[in-house]
Amino acid sequence: RTFFQAAICPSWSLGTLINGIPAFGTMDQYSDGTWHGNAKSKAGFAGSQMQRYLDWDYLQEVRDIWKGPIILKGLMHVDDAVKATSYVDAIYLSNHGGRQIDIAPSPLQILPLVRKKVGSKFPIIIDSGFYSGQDISKGLMLGADFVMTGRPFIIGLAALGKKGANHVHDILKDELSNIMEQICAKDIKELKSENVMLGNDFNIQNFS
Repeated sequence: RTFFQAAICPSWSLGTLINGIPAFGTMDQYSDGTWHGNAKSKAGFAGSQMQRYLDWDYLQEVRDIWKGPIILKGLMHVDDAVKATSYVDAIYLSNHGGRQIDIAPSPLQILPLVRKKVGSKFPIIIDSGFYSGQDISKGLMLGADFVMTGRPFIIGLAALGKKGANHVHDILKDELSNIMEQICAKDIKELKSENVMLGNDFNIQNFS
């Protein structure tokens, strides 16, 4: 299978042959020499550096050591989001695109309540399931300061390279602009919760 994939991607294969196997550029300096030039050993090293269990004591240790900004990603419980505001500079609601637990609820379901609990000023970032400009507008209107998306750009990149990624950006921008025009929002700041009418089937979760 590997040889077949290499055969149908000659430019990538040639680049790899000339430059070597892609590396974790940001992690090479931390390697203890345990990887040996193959992707499996590199992935193993990266995995070994990840914290398996995160609690508030560990987060406090990080806070004590690092005086710069900290963003905590992966929050899916209102109480955790509220508590995290004492440790970090921004909270990031995410179920990691559903790839960790595919039955996890959407972060959008807890966003309105999180915003209500943490107040209007604390920065909230959200991702997972935002694939269109309309999706982005929902996240902004329900309380997020930033809406992140990844898969649409990956699809565009895989299809057309840099042009594909830029094309996805233009699509999302045009869709969001269209939504704003339809509701007479002159800028992003005018995308407020008042613009959203939640149906009975939209279940705002508190997971308490």
